[in-house]
Amino acid sequence: MSTNAPIVSLTVNCANGQCGRELDSQRNQGYPDSTVPPGYIHKAYDPALPPFQVVCMKCGHYSLRYQRPKPD
Repeated sequence: MSTNAPIVSLTVNCANGQCGRELDSQRNQGYPDSTVPPGYIHKAYDPALPPFQVVCMKCGHYSLRYQRPKPD
């Protein structure tokens, strides 16, 4: 069994309510650094989606999804 399974690309919409552009989770990868204003970072917990972080090149906002670890 291989642990190097290919990462499946996921299309998501920009979380900026004024943008909504479709983003590919593989092509638009990006994680905000300390220079990005907090209002440009949209974090959401969604157990139905794999974790990802994308940046919208149109508006500069970051959309982040995460999953909480399963309890032991």
